[in-house]
Amino acid sequence: ERSGCKATLSADQSLPTGVITTVVFDTEVNDLAAEYNPATGVFDPTKLTWLFVTATVTADVPGSRFLRLYLNSPTPKARHTIFNFSASLQTMQCSLSFMILTDSVVTIGAEHDHTSAINAQGANNPAGDAKSWINVSALGLYNRKI
Repeated sequence: ERSGCKATLSADQSLPTGVITTVVFDTEVNDLAAEYNPATGVFDPTKLTWLFVTATVTADVPGSRFLRLYLNSPTPKARHTIFNFSASLQTMQCSLSFMILTDSVVTIGAEHDHTSAINAQGANNPAGDAKSWINVSALGLYNRKI
């Protein structure tokens, strides 16, 4: 049985200040084994497996502020931060790629350090590509030889 999914964010999602917020990629492009829940943003593998997880979140990041993504399974396992070094608002993409052996849930969390909420951008850019998305690919089941 194959495992994996791709999902996109169809509309902007508010990211409150000072907390890690699960990004709910609410539009499934594919879900090979019905393991992704677009209502919650949770990928829940049915077996212990190696997963390669990639995600991108696009947001308008105020000057001298950061946007950080986390891979949670169920607690933070990896993170990537982008920083806006300019003094003005910039549209920026933060991407994260990580390989993990898990049979636990996987989510993408985002946080920032602006004084008010910012939005993870949904919908598509003018070229028709998703602005924010997640892709989970199973690399193979974990088989330990004894």
